[in-house]
Amino acid sequence: MIVLYIVGESGFARTKSEWSKMRIEGKAAYVDKGGKNFIKGRGSLPEDILLKSLEVSGKIFFEKISCDDLKIKGDGKGATIVGKNISVHGSLKAEKISAEKVVVQSQRSTIEEVHCDSLKIFESDSTQKKSQVKVKKIVAKKVELENCEVEEIFCTDAFIGTNCKIGKLTVENDCEVAADSKIANIIRSQT
Repeated sequence: MIVLYIVGESGFARTKSEWSKMRIEGKAAYVDKGGKNFIKGRGSLPEDILLKSLEVSGKIFFEKISCDDLKIKGDGKGATIVGKNISVHGSLKAEKISAEKVVVQSQRSTIEEVHCDSLKIFESDSTQKKSQVKVKKIVAKKVELENCEVEEIFCTDAFIGTNCKIGKLTVENDCEVAADSKIANIIRSQT
């Protein structure tokens, strides 16, 4: 028997039959067009499922999640998240997040790109100053960050809290930076 493994954009291997599924380990509650459903233990959902809400306690692996309200308590790993309200309390490795509001409470997360109206990233344990949430690019109206390392930010308003390292910050209006945070380049843009 030959088992074919495919490595997706998110970098994890799946068999051909698992390619179009979102995997969940732990507990999940979700609302789709059929109503409220639950997963306990291990389960999967089709990647193309239209979800009103999804709440996961445990682990979730995905290529794409499209969901109005997403809450992850635990670990998430995948490529794309699209929604209105995204909340992560734990660790997230994702390529792109597009949403109205994103809140990440984490010590160790890596996100390539975030596009949103409001972004808040903060440390789940403020005594841990060694680990940082790493983001390559943020495009948002309002940004509030703590304990982050970001290559570039484009925003209207920025609050850069403690223990942040920012490569380039392009901001239109309000900008506050904590004394222990470092920004290599601040650009004031005009609309």
